[in-house]
Amino acid sequence: MPTRELDAYNPGHDVDWEGNYAAFTCPACSKVYIVNGIERQHEARDCPSCGKSTAQCTGGRLSGGSASITWLTLGGGKPAGFQTILGVICLVLGSMGLILGITFSTVLLVAQVIEGGFGAAATAFVTVFVAGGCLILAGVRLRY
Repeated sequence: MPTRELDAYNPGHDVDWEGNYAAFTCPACSKVYIVNGIERQHEARDCPSCGKSTAQCTGGRLSGGSASITWLTLGGGKPAGFQTILGVICLVLGSMGLILGITFSTVLLVAQVIEGGFGAAATAFVTVFVAGGCLILAGVRLRY
């Protein structure tokens, strides 16, 4: 997980640090959120929008404090077990749907050219093809 430590005298363009408060821009979703650096409340805070970054501020900017942000990269975090299983199932079903959709669409297209029929069946298999692609996209989204 990448970490970025702030410089007290030059924090950067997308962050701000004044007194005991630091404002960070989440690298994952671009949401700006504030972290409190007062001694008894200097716990880390996750991004309130996506939860993929964690910021921490301890002490004040000019009194020797520190501020940093850590975030997950693509594939850096582990998805929950159920989410992983569901993602794999979507990928497998989507791949099968794509293969069947391409195969049957090609066969039905050739049959349409030769005999001039199978219009409704071709539409059904193209639908299977599109649904397979959607399942693959859903599976990739669930896995990462």
